[in-house]
Amino acid sequence: MVGLIMIGLARCIAMVIVWNELAKGDSEYAAGLVAFNSIFQILLYSVYAYVFVTILPKYFGQEGSVAM
Repeated sequence: MVGLIMIGLARCIAMVIVWNELAKGDSEYAAGLVAFNSIFQILLYSVYAYVFVTILPKYFGQEGSVAM
């Protein structure tokens, strides 16, 4: 379960560019969004992982991986 959560948290940023091209969107705007998303992913990935692996499973009736 933890492995799937960790992979799911790492979003595929390249798909934003692909979908933007398919939708004939603004390339510069999409590049800016991708840049901000990359920065936020680098800074907040560990926070997301902690919340999704230890805190949220308790709300769905599962046991978290790290005992608090």
